[in-house]
Amino acid sequence: MWKKVIFALFFVSLFSSITVWSQGKLIIYDKETGHTLPFAHVCFESMDKLDKSFALTDENGQVQYNVNKPSIVSVSFVGYHTLLDTIIPGSDIELFVEPSFFNVGEVVVTAQFSPKKLDESIYKVKVIDNSVVEKKGATNLSELISNELNFSPTRDAALGSSVRIQGLGGEHVKILIDGVPMVGRQNGILDLSQINVASISHIEIVEGPMSVVYGSNAMAGVINIITKENTRQSLAAGIETYYETVGLYDVDGTFSVNKGKNSFGLSLGRNFFGGYSEVDTSRAKDWNPKLQYNLEGYYILRLNDWKAKLSASFFDEELRDNGNLNPDLNYEGAFDYYHFTKRNDSKLELNRNFDNCQAITITGAYSFYEKVKVAYLNDLVNLEKSVIPDASANDTTSFVNYFSRGTYSNEKFERLTFQGGYEVNIETAESKRIEDIESVGDIATYLSVNALPLKNLSFQPGVRYIYNLKYKAPLVFSMNIKSELFKMMQLRASYAKGFRSPSIKELYLNFQDINHNIRGNPDLKAETGNNFNLWLDVNVDKDKNYFTFANNLYYNKIYEKIELLFDPDDPTSAIYFNVPAGAMISRGFSSDLTYKMHPRLTLNAGLFHNELSSIINTEEFTRSTDFASSFKYKNVKYKFELSVFYKYTDKYSRYVGSIDMETAEVYDVSLNYLDSYHNMDATLSIPFVRHSSRLTFGVKNIFDNQSITSSGGGGVHSGGSGGSSLLNWGRTWFLKLSYNFNKFND
Repeated sequence: MWKKVIFALFFVSLFSSITVWSQGKLIIYDKETGHTLPFAHVCFESMDKLDKSFALTDENGQVQYNVNKPSIVSVSFVGYHTLLDTIIPGSDIELFVEPSFFNVGEVVVTAQFSPKKLDESIYKVKVIDNSVVEKKGATNLSELISNELNFSPTRDAALGSSVRIQGLGGEHVKILIDGVPMVGRQNGILDLSQINVASISHIEIVEGPMSVVYGSNAMAGVINIITKENTRQSLAAGIETYYETVGLYDVDGTFSVNKGKNSFGLSLGRNFFGGYSEVDTSRAKDWNPKLQYNLEGYYILRLNDWKAKLSASFFDEELRDNGNLNPDLNYEGAFDYYHFTKRNDSKLELNRNFDNCQAITITGAYSFYEKVKVAYLNDLVNLEKSVIPDASANDTTSFVNYFSRGTYSNEKFERLTFQGGYEVNIETAESKRIEDIESVGDIATYLSVNALPLKNLSFQPGVRYIYNLKYKAPLVFSMNIKSELFKMMQLRASYAKGFRSPSIKELYLNFQDINHNIRGNPDLKAETGNNFNLWLDVNVDKDKNYFTFANNLYYNKIYEKIELLFDPDDPTSAIYFNVPAGAMISRGFSSDLTYKMHPRLTLNAGLFHNELSSIINTEEFTRSTDFASSFKYKNVKYKFELSVFYKYTDKYSRYVGSIDMETAEVYDVSLNYLDSYHNMDATLSIPFVRHSSRLTFGVKNIFDNQSITSSGGGGVHSGGSGGSSLLNWGRTWFLKLSYNFNKFND
């Protein structure tokens, strides 16, 4: 009897041990982002094909399994390659599934009839996603694009950061936030350092004139900033902190909720910079201290085929331009200048889809921008400051923009689709430096038709009729062609006619003080332009090895180009004027090669060459050639990512001239240049706590660039005699820590 009892106990023990031994946990990750993959389908099949079971990962991308034999596991999810692997019973393992496409699978919305995959768009669209923000440790838009090929960020001591595309300046680049144009151009440019990247989902950039779709200021291209929107999680929250050794401290927080037909999101950020000078011996700084606050929120309501989104954002900046001790005062004191900037933007967007082939979108937006400059007399003994009421520097400049855009898209027929709509964009400015309250703006209607006569060939002509409040605008039109020559090769070609009306400041500015006498010109003519672009992309995807070779030829010719021309007898005096040559040419090419051994390694190298003509002779050109490269390595086992970004920016030259204020004759043309320089950044990013947290640290500006040699005049704040120009605040180290909490719907 006791033998039977022992045998029964041994059998129960063995069965129990087999059951425990056969249980295990499987975690599924997205190879590209490192995030877990909720609700993925998992199939377990034994090697002898006798046992099969199915499971679904939970909201954390995990699944408990129970198999008693070595088995094959299959993981499938929409938009991802099916993964096959083997497991040993009872083991806890992690599997990484890769997206079906690497970069061509990204969905873009800028200038599209409906959201399209990147390779399907007839436009050449460049996407900078949120993972690049993480890898670069960027805190604003200027830093984010600083090492990108074809883009040349510029910095002005008073106006902030701008960007050139295809050799054309910031006044020709339209910057949108979720399709709504930003306001507040100073000297024709928008300050990119005021755009916080914490709320950015991704950025879509279209090079070349987009005046048919987006109107004025889009002659060089469009940068559309797409903000984050929670579409999956029932609850999401996150916090991000950033420190840089130059004295930069940032903190950002986000919170969003999805419940039924309602979604709500809120983000808040604070950015502080203590100021910096290469030789810190006084109160005055080369880089002025500033404090920024960002607040953004949205509410979304979905009813059947309708989607309504109400969003608002608020930006507040205080920048201090502290002066040195003034020897004329009988006490320790100085004259300081404070710059207060506020942005308020609100938008209502309505979308309606009909049978997934027709859509209506109506957008209404109100934008307010205000910049206040106040002069203070600062008593450093009694620690008191008082406003200097009659100071010529005191000024308040405000812009108000009313914007509405409506589109109807019809893609019911596969070989013939179209989109039409209207746009109203009215901007009003008020300033002590503008005599009256002035307004500029457009009321326009446009139509684009996409025809597919052959399976691999599409044509898209477009036309825009513009009623400008001050100018007789031309009929703007474009033609885009896209052809898939072979399965792995795409050819795009485009011609477009551009249009840009002068800004309010170019027309009516009257800025006079001890250092400036800058005047607008109400007799300015509007700019028009012709643009040609040719792109050839080669894509090879084979056994997790992915190659892209992108090439671009471009030619821009701008008529009645508006320039700020200086008086040779008085370097502080300048006036806006249409250059007498009648046209300015920007031409060049770029080649960009990318290799991916997914997901471990990405290598990139690119070349950009630009030629810019003289302002009075289109046969004379300046030339520059930039080179950019990057290296990204991801360790699949330990999950860390190492990134290195390098860019060589060639000597940038442009022709400048003097103008006879009485005869309006331009002469004494010379070259204004910024010397060449090298820049390199390196970062290391490490996820932890089940990928909910991430630590990123690295070094920026490894070559320690601070100022570069410059020569010539031609800028409002440049001084005109040459010497050196500020470039950066030198080599710095940074540390960034983020934590994200996500809860998915049951």
